[in-house]
This record gives sequence, C-alpha cells and structure tokens, in this order.
Amino acid sequence: MGQSTSFRLPTCTKKSTYKYFVLCTLERKQSCRILLAFRVPASSTSVDYTISDSQLLRQHGIRVHDGASGQPRPADQRREVIALDAEAAHALDHYCDRQMLCVLKRYNYPAGRKMVNMKKRAKNEANALRRLRRCKRIVTLLDAFEFDGATYYAMEYLWRGTLWSLIRRNKGLDVSTTKAYALQVAMAIDAMHRQGITHRDVTASNIMISSTGHLKIIDFNLCRLLDHRDTRMNSFLGTYSCMPPEVLHCNVNSSLVSGGSTYTKEVDWWYFGSLVYEMLTGETPFTIESKDNDEQFYNRVIRSPNTIDFGPICDVDAADLITQLMQGVPSARLGAMGGSACVMKHKFFAGIRGGLTSSTIPTNYIEARIFDCIKVCTCGMDYTTYRP
Repeated sequence: MGQSTSFRLPTCTKKSTYKYFVLCTLERKQSCRILLAFRVPASSTSVDYTISDSQLLRQHGIRVHDGASGQPRPADQRREVIALDAEAAHALDHYCDRQMLCVLKRYNYPAGRKMVNMKKRAKNEANALRRLRRCKRIVTLLDAFEFDGATYYAMEYLWRGTLWSLIRRNKGLDVSTTKAYALQVAMAIDAMHRQGITHRDVTASNIMISSTGHLKIIDFNLCRLLDHRDTRMNSFLGTYSCMPPEVLHCNVNSSLVSGGSTYTKEVDWWYFGSLVYEMLTGETPFTIESKDNDEQFYNRVIRSPNTIDFGPICDVDAADLITQLMQGVPSARLGAMGGSACVMKHKFFAGIRGGLTSSTIPTNYIEARIFDCIKVCTCGMDYTTYRP
C-alpha cells in the first residue's frame, strides 16, 4: 500500500489520526469517486497505512463480504431500493452518528490544466466546509488527507439519500413538508452567504437527509469563496436544467450569448426557487425535452417567471414565492435586496419555526447493494422490507 501524507488545509495539518476501510463505491463522478468506508482511530489497529480493505471490520462488529475494497460489486449484486425497519435504521444511525461509517470523496487529478482546476475546486470545497463547520444544515467534513497520490475528504455518511430520491419516490412532497424543508435550505443558504460562499448548484441531488429527517447541503466543489473585493463570477457551471439566465449568459460556446457576462450570489436564490417548485410538483420548472434545442430552452428561462407552468401548484403563497425567486433579472429577485431575511419572512413560511419541523414522510430507504456491504445487524434476523 502507498504511504499517506497530510493535505495541508486549515482543517487538517497533520497525518490522519484515523484508518479507513473501504466497503464499496457509492457513486462515480467525472472528477471524483464517492466511497463508503468504516472509520476507526489509528491507535485501535496496527496497520501502517491509511486506506485499506474491510478485512478487519468483523472485530468492530460489522459483517461485510470478503474482499470488499471499493471495487465494483458483481453484476448480480442487488441494486433495488429497500426499506429498513426501525431497528435496522437505528443501528445504522448508531454507526453514522458516531462517525464510524463515513463517506470518502477521492479526487484523482489528471495531468495538465485540468489538474490545476480540479485541485482548486477540491481546495475550495474543503475551505468552504471548514467555514461552515458549525452550521447544522451543511454536511460535516471529518478529515482531509492525501494517500497514494489522491486527495481524500472524509465526510459524514447520510444514508437516507438525497432529496431528489425522496421527491421522485413520492412524486412530489406535500405543502407542509415543502415548507419545512424549504426553510431549512434557506437557512443553509443564509449561512453560506454570511461566510462569503456561493454554492452555485443548490439542487435536490446535492441535498441529503440526515438521521433526524432534516436536510444538509453537500457537494461544494463548484462553490466560490468571495470577499468584499471579489463578488462577481463568470464561470459557466452548475446543473443545466436549473441554471439561472445570468449563468447561461456565461456560456462562451453558445451562439445565443455575446459572452463577457458576470453574476453574483443571487444565483443561489434562483436555484432555491427551482427547488421549491420541484418539491411541490416532482419536476423542475424548465424541463429539457429531446425536442428542445438550446434556443428554445434559453428563451423560456430568460422570460421567467412568465414561462413557468404554475398549474400543478395549488398553494397561492408558494406560487408567489417561486415567482419572486425566479425573476429573470437578478436585481429584481427576492433575496437580491434584503438578503435571506426577506426570503425567510415570506408569507409562505408563516407558522414554521426555525425550520426545525422534520417530515413525517418515510426516509428509511437504502440501496440493497449498499446495505449488503454494511450488515450492521448481525443477529441473523431479517431487518429489511422490500418496497411493494
């Protein structure tokens, strides 16, 4: 095995004091790989490397398949979603809340100019999470280090999955749940903006559900850390179907824009409006269909909110909130003047105190292949119930 070295960030200036035993791959992205790992203090094991396979896990009370080492699971591995009963969910929460089970985000850098950009984004992510370490609505960074030429970030494991999965599973959320969840996300955006951070991709896929049923924002590799001297951005990035018009204007490869455009932190409030719409309807305001071309999509977005279909939304206050958030002109957008306070004082949030009300919608779902790797319940009972 290779040797580990410290990744010199404000959050981690020494060699990692933990050992990580990889269970499986959760997700593969273009810039990184997301792994599930078991985390133990370095003093509890005699191994002299930082990343290993799961051979020592049985002595820590977790049963896994032999040879699980972050490699792709066999083709016949179960990928269906299962629902855990209360006892299994509680056992899994036990390991996650104590940070014994965690996520490892591994960055392998390509050669050339892309390496410089990826390293910058990775460093931005760690610095943003450090600034936000006291915010309960942001994923927790546990560790940061380098090993075998790759950069690793250890983060809390939120096994209940993404808000995107919850929305799709229920084909949209009820108004009460949407109010509670939306206010939690607004509070997170408020915390980010107070720390000079613009996320630039606040979508349902980048929001996870915690053990208490509350939401946490993840994936800060596209974020921008700003100061009073540098408040404008010009990068064309984010989730295309949810992009605000000012970001679309930064697409230098598009024949529809002249280029040279910039934008500010108000992009997060546009994404927030799109998210509220998606929670209520199960779809984003501007869906990209195969028959659409870039020009049609672009023209619908820049004419927002006049091009949004509010038919599926029965709540008048919700429609008004989305209308004010998804103004095509950034300066006219709710939050542009008065900041997050104006957003959270909107009448849609009346009666919700601090966004602390969790949802009653079941969130005890997990992929069978992942639960198969963990096996936290070792007494031989069947702790899973398949979805009908």
